[in-house]
Amino acid sequence: MKILKNICITVLLCLLFHPGCKREDSNQNGSNPQSLGIRGKWQSSGDNVSVLLSTLHQVDSIFFNFEVDNTYIERQWDANGALKAQFSGIYSQSRSVVGSIWSIRLEQQKPFALIKEGIFEISGEVMRLEVVQTVPDIQFIPPTPQAGFGSSNGGALGITNVQTYVKLY
Repeated sequence: MKILKNICITVLLCLLFHPGCKREDSNQNGSNPQSLGIRGKWQSSGDNVSVLLSTLHQVDSIFFNFEVDNTYIERQWDANGALKAQFSGIYSQSRSVVGSIWSIRLEQQKPFALIKEGIFEISGEVMRLEVVQTVPDIQFIPPTPQAGFGSSNGGALGITNVQTYVKLY
């Protein structure tokens, strides 16, 4: 009986003092799109800015910073280098079952509240992003992974709403 008691105490002590196992990200620097999705800093400029933003809002370049805590900051500049707008909020992302396309939801909080939804895909250091405003409702339908890029509003917008970003470090 004493041996059984000693074994139980030993097992209990081993369980209490054994260091816990922690799942480690195989890529700590944040450059693995398969595990981190959109996290990181991204820039779109010149011809990489979507036709809709460049023509309707005279946006020449965009900078996004997607933080690990699921917050984001977006800054937009005009062709003269003047800051046109700064937005911030929270984002959520989920991997789809379609190739390497992810779904994304941007819940903008500042300077005013709205929600944009869409898709993105990362290939190496390049990302394609297509989002549309869904709240308040302006009658835009977000793209889906199944329909692919250019599927905003059922394809009516074509690729005019697709932006290309380059990863910054």
